[in-house]
Amino acid sequence: MSDDQRGEPIDDGAAEPTVIQPAVPAAGTFTKKVRQRWSELTRGQAITIISLAVVAVVLVVLAIITAGGDEKSIPAGTGTTTSGSATTAAPTTSTASTVPSTTPGSTTPVSAAAPTTLPTAPSGPTRVEYALPGPGTDVGFDGSNIWITSRWGLDVDGFVSKINPATGARTDYPTGAGSFGLAFEGGNVWVVGFDDAMVSKIDKASGARTDYPTGAGPMSIVYDGTSLWIANFDDDTLSKMDPATGARTDYPVGDGPADIALDGTSVWVINSNDSTVSKVDPATGAHTDYPTGRTPSAIVFDGTSLWVASDFDGTVDKIDPATGARTNYLGGIVNPLGLVFDGTNLWIASQGDVVIKLDPATGTATEYPATWQPRAIGFDGHSLWITSLITNSLLKLTP
Repeated sequence: MSDDQRGEPIDDGAAEPTVIQPAVPAAGTFTKKVRQRWSELTRGQAITIISLAVVAVVLVVLAIITAGGDEKSIPAGTGTTTSGSATTAAPTTSTASTVPSTTPGSTTPVSAAAPTTLPTAPSGPTRVEYALPGPGTDVGFDGSNIWITSRWGLDVDGFVSKINPATGARTDYPTGAGSFGLAFEGGNVWVVGFDDAMVSKIDKASGARTDYPTGAGPMSIVYDGTSLWIANFDDDTLSKMDPATGARTDYPVGDGPADIALDGTSVWVINSNDSTVSKVDPATGAHTDYPTGRTPSAIVFDGTSLWVASDFDGTVDKIDPATGARTNYLGGIVNPLGLVFDGTNLWIASQGDVVIKLDPATGTATEYPATWQPRAIGFDGHSLWITSLITNSLLKLTP
């Protein structure tokens, strides 16, 4: 039974059970008995037991692999509402870093391949590949340039790169360790550093940088026109930050908050570890949780509905922001990690080395070959920009 279909507990008047505490065996007794029983088995019996165990494991794996991706409607989540008791943290300011030099991006064309189509074949897309200083973790478009965060590894300072979409010219700016999500606010780009629990405010013109502390393990950041919102994966909080001062207020959410979306009224954050999405009141921090697919990895708002990709399930669901009701639109995706809405279609970055275009009106999906293990995906009004989880490359895909 799913989490959103649980009934009320049944009270049939049964008597309270008597609990009997088991005797505690002497140290080593259990191990000795197991060895004794095993030694008494014949060779044939032992082989039979081992064979049955192997078959059981194989059946479990097959059951997981073939778990459903059929379209289905899921009733509205009842939701648990939690008051937003908050803690406030003061910022610290670091001196601005030196503005880095500009280096041109690689513009090596990649030959277009005909996409794998479900169910109709479009024309082949145009593909151009650019080099990055490290594997890209997030992509954003500020109206003029593409910005990409890159991270090298644990506790190593990352970069945010500015790329001119027309020429591919690239400028790299250093950030905190483990750079992940990015957001734009006025003339600044904000980048969260997962490994050192900070957010860097970088002047887009000069590269001057100021760092502010966040919660533990920040992964995602958005700007709502007034405040910044940061999802802190390791301490299960959502931070509301004043971009002028860096002062912040932390609100508790679900387990493992990983990505954020805004619907104009509420702040939505997916919680990867408990497979929920929290709807947060930006004024009070009170939140209501709704179930998602297993291990949600990305969320986006299309102007009407929310869309959530679930990594473990390999699904994409549409969620009604008023009720929390969700409908599964697509299944069988290999580890979907990124989502973007282009104004008409939803695009999904899949670890199956493809991006998928989903028409929300019809449910029609079309696959396009992409980079190796796509992670983040952005849209500049004309082309898609896709990072790789494991290579230092950025793919510009014009469908």
